[in-house]
Amino acid sequence: MDERLFQVGILLNSENQEDLKKARELTRELLTEMTSKIASIFLDRLILMGQIASSKRKSEAILQLDREYDLIMKFSEIAKNSGEDERMMQMLIWLITAAGKEKQRQILDRKNIFVKEEITQEELRRNLLSLTSEVAENYSDYGDGFNATKLARSMELGLLKENLPENKGVAIDLGCANGDITRFLSSEGFFKVNGYDVSPDMIREAKKLNGGYNIGYIESDLVEGIPEKNNSIDLVVANFGSASEINDGIINEVNRILKKGGKAFLSFYNSESLMDKWWQPWQSSMETVINTENDFIEIPIIKRDGTHKVFKVYAKARGYDDILAELNGTELKVDGTYSHSFITSMMPPIFFDNEDRVNQAIDYEKAHCKHKPYLGHYLVFVLSK
Repeated sequence: MDERLFQVGILLNSENQEDLKKARELTRELLTEMTSKIASIFLDRLILMGQIASSKRKSEAILQLDREYDLIMKFSEIAKNSGEDERMMQMLIWLITAAGKEKQRQILDRKNIFVKEEITQEELRRNLLSLTSEVAENYSDYGDGFNATKLARSMELGLLKENLPENKGVAIDLGCANGDITRFLSSEGFFKVNGYDVSPDMIREAKKLNGGYNIGYIESDLVEGIPEKNNSIDLVVANFGSASEINDGIINEVNRILKKGGKAFLSFYNSESLMDKWWQPWQSSMETVINTENDFIEIPIIKRDGTHKVFKVYAKARGYDDILAELNGTELKVDGTYSHSFITSMMPPIFFDNEDRVNQAIDYEKAHCKHKPYLGHYLVFVLSK
């Protein structure tokens, strides 16, 4: 360690004003030198990242989320063990990483940091089952480490409450997870609710939490369609991006099973999402990353054994015009369109420490989520037949 650091410590403990003045001057000198060294190392790192980029094949990815998260968590732990704010370290490493990724993107002349990947539907399905096995038991706490995720769930529940149909006969929840929404629908007076999910772990957890409601839970991947009769359902819900995770024909299936006067609340991952068009210079507050070059999302989690893993799970992101095109030829009409999580999703974790600014961001989202351009992480269509 530089001897001047010890000298500063001694001088700062002095009651002599000249000593204190000298300590401040010495501190500024040290800080300037340290900043200069950091900047020099940072520039050398950019040069190295550029050299690596020049050797990459066209098919090679710039971004490897698993590797990036491992690096961030490693230095986060070092900061924590030193008694410092680990989130500050996360932001620093994220910023350094982001600059390197942007340098590579420029050299490779790519429109973004993603590339087309060859991943089979079966592999994506296995990933989903592995993910749900990890999170099923504590799914109600989903997003605890990602504050924008928790706010997104809350906002969608509020939008759903505003758009419930008058006729509360039969409702279905597509991608019901542990049944949070199915139980909500039952509590709102629906006579019968069915929840569908591909994960046996989620279905098992939903049944355990049911609490006597008139809910049926069915394990199904919905690849062959929704197993409900024509014109039989009063409300179809696929919230929190679930509409993107079901087969491409979800709009036609909803059109088939909805009764006249029935409603649908469909939440998609938004292909026009602003946060997913750039590599943010800090750790995201949104748990899911929409891979804009592939039909999947990437979800980082801390597993039960304490290790870190990024899961790639099928999801076909859509934009506003895409969904309008899919509605052509159906009996469905648009009652409302919402896009949320366009501000909160781009904020760093420390943003959420201040309740006042969080509430301001939420108020802004609520005021603007109904209006174009739809740039939020999620795109919600409320439809009626």
